Amino acid sequence: MTLKGMRFQYGLAWTLLLLLVVVTLFGSYLMPSAIGESDKIQLAEQVIDGKKQLVAPPFAPSGEHWLGTDHRGYDMLSLLLNGAKYSIGFGLLVTAARFLLAVPLGLYSGATGRLRGVVRVLQIVTTSVPAVLILFTALYQLAGMLYINMGLLPNDPRVQFFELAVFIMLVGAGVFPLADQFADRAKFFSDKEFISASRTLGASTSRIVWRHLVPHLRPELLYGFVTELVQVMFLIGQLAVLSVFVGGSEPFHLGEKTHIDFILLSTTGEWGALIAYGIKYINSYQWLVAAPCAFLAVSVLILSFFAHTLQQRLEHPGFYRQQKKVWRNKRAVAAAGVVVAGCLVLVLLAPNKAPEAAAANGEFGASAVDQVITGANKQSLASTPVKAGEFMKYLEQNRWDYAQAAFFATPSNKPPQPFDRWVEALASGKYKFLKAERMFKRANGQVGYEVELQVQNPEGQVEIWVLEMLGSERIQSGKGGPGESVPIVLR
Repeated sequence: MTLKGMRFQYGLAWTLLLLLVVVTLFGSYLMPSAIGESDKIQLAEQVIDGKKQLVAPPFAPSGEHWLGTDHRGYDMLSLLLNGAKYSIGFGLLVTAARFLLAVPLGLYSGATGRLRGVVRVLQIVTTSVPAVLILFTALYQLAGMLYINMGLLPNDPRVQFFELAVFIMLVGAGVFPLADQFADRAKFFSDKEFISASRTLGASTSRIVWRHLVPHLRPELLYGFVTELVQVMFLIGQLAVLSVFVGGSEPFHLGEKTHIDFILLSTTGEWGALIAYGIKYINSYQWLVAAPCAFLAVSVLILSFFAHTLQQRLEHPGFYRQQKKVWRNKRAVAAAGVVVAGCLVLVLLAPNKAPEAAAANGEFGASAVDQVITGANKQSLASTPVKAGEFMKYLEQNRWDYAQAAFFATPSNKPPQPFDRWVEALASGKYKFLKAERMFKRANGQVGYEVELQVQNPEGQVEIWVLEMLGSERIQSGKGGPGESVPIVLR
């Protein structure tokens, strides 16, 4: 390829990289639709076979939603644009942390020969097995212990602790291979005559590293940073396919659509969470996984293309010889000015449609499990509030044949007391089930738990009904009912 062609590629790579930066920083301003709590869609009118019908999301890609919607009716393009700063930002933090630890260690080891054997052994240990296998095993277990798989919102302390654990493990997986790489480069330059002369004149190790090695390795540091970021993004994508992601999620209950009680949906649009969600529907709603995978793939391709053109620049000195300094290049300065001005206009005129942070508690799951009396086996109780919620949903639909599957009694055509009154009230539409809020161990040494249910009465007030569980799997009886609120008190 001619020098002119390489320069064109180099300029194109910078343009694409700048576009990626703008999307990352200002994605929430570019969203075509908002993704707040009030923007969820339960049913939408569509024309099917010439007839208007009410259809529940997810909706396929269309002129209104270019990449389709998720199960909440959220526009997938908006979710992905909003999630760019979380996904790419997290990858940048991991890569920066790797460099801050690995580069000084590698340069010191290569320049002095100390710790060289330790770095080499640790590099072999961390690369002998694919990182995704080690990370997935540890992180999946940790996610279960913290109830991440039950749905926790981003500002929940357990989600933040899990994110810290993912961050530390991703950093640890790449420090020593990177340190070994720069140790080899430092050793190569340390054998040069100008380094030997500097050492003979009494230069300290730190002076040799920062005044001689770093200036010579500066172009390689940039190239190494970009390639390392590509590897980190690949690793984040691999973990997402295995349902390990950061950023938290909210549970979405599917009702009768599937045998699955609920699915986890990202509230921020973090790409890993969207991949983990979409991969479950690869056979039915392909756009749910295709859209986030495409965004991740395009980002990785842009970074890889930039790294490739940067490598060309390093390998061909004539490529950048006699070029003007960037600040003297009128075209470059003008292009940068246009980009900066465009970003300012975007920030000043376009609304920021990013969703507001919600309270750190879910409708079901860990928030309820946390309030079980000390000594209970939390691991076996994680799905109990979800089962209680499904039971109540079937009562609302007047489907005792489905509801009694969770009931500890001989199957019957009619519900026993007090559930006969519950079914009548809920099925009439005058009462509305809200959520399974808390769970407590039963009093007087009885085996099982009590689940607190919130139900809205015809006056709009909230009544508390109670499900009495035999163990944590079966419903034994209930307390309260229409007009009879029986709140649980902590014993």
